[in-house]
Amino acid sequence: MFHQVYENQHPSKDEIVIGMVTGVCDYVVTMRLLEYNGKEATLHQSEIRRTKKSLGTLFKKGDRVLARVVSNDGAINLSKKYMSDGEVANFKEKHHKNNAVLSLVRGLCIRYPNHSSDEIFRSLVWPLQNKNGAHLFDMLKKGTSAGVVTDEYGSFWESLKKEFSKKHQPEAIRIKANLEMTCLNFRGVEGLKDIVGRVLKEDRERYGDGQITVKTNPTSPSYAVLCETFHRERDMARIRETVDRLIQLGLEEGIPVTLLGIEAEEEKEEHHDDPTVKGQNVEGDDESDDEGEGEGESDETGSEGLLAVSHEAEGGEVMTETDIARLQ
Repeated sequence: MFHQVYENQHPSKDEIVIGMVTGVCDYVVTMRLLEYNGKEATLHQSEIRRTKKSLGTLFKKGDRVLARVVSNDGAINLSKKYMSDGEVANFKEKHHKNNAVLSLVRGLCIRYPNHSSDEIFRSLVWPLQNKNGAHLFDMLKKGTSAGVVTDEYGSFWESLKKEFSKKHQPEAIRIKANLEMTCLNFRGVEGLKDIVGRVLKEDRERYGDGQITVKTNPTSPSYAVLCETFHRERDMARIRETVDRLIQLGLEEGIPVTLLGIEAEEEKEEHHDDPTVKGQNVEGDDESDDEGEGEGESDETGSEGLLAVSHEAEGGEVMTETDIARLQ
């Protein structure tokens, strides 16, 4: 339950921490900090937003509570008055990452009985985070090279990467280029289909993936070039090549193609609140809002290199690769 997940042995002033309530008196709540190896801290009634309820009503033994450190000169004193929604959200994100790494490390220490979780954090996790300036969770997620890991921890590190990849799949990036295409010559919609089909055929031959869909609707000129991928930079360039080629062919065929913009949307992991965590909102006669961390994650991932040109209007005609081939 308790573990030292930070290299600093004590929380700093103004840091947001999470503690487990161990006792409730008339004016003081005592707790132990989960991420600082169970160090004791106190929350005085005066550091809670004004409420008519007693501390015994607001807090129960075993509750997990988020609070800010207001002083740390011998005793750790906490406050729940001065936490913004943004700060709480950032803490939850970090707490989720801490839990994920700690869970993996503890699990692997069963497989490697010569190592303890304390030792792994001290000799592997903290040095790697200091070296790369990033949380180990983010390093594992992005596949960041750890550089040279000593032989003593080389096998553990490789196992950590494998276990992480099993539990935390890479997130797909959805890249979207919005276009307007209007055929002004006698070929009409067939002209639009023709240049789209030619561009997609060229892309398929170049990159080798054939998972392509085309949606068209003659009632609206708005189109979108889409790519769901795990390689943001590479396929952002790929989208730009596709758009440039559409614009080039459009000029040649008398079909104006206008790029409205390109955006990349990264899938977000979902964090489900833990109902055991008491949040920062305690005032009046209202119940305090539950705020906690979660380890949920998005199951939606795209196929690597999936390129599509689709029309955004509903009820459009869907063209298969066979349909496109007839236009070549």
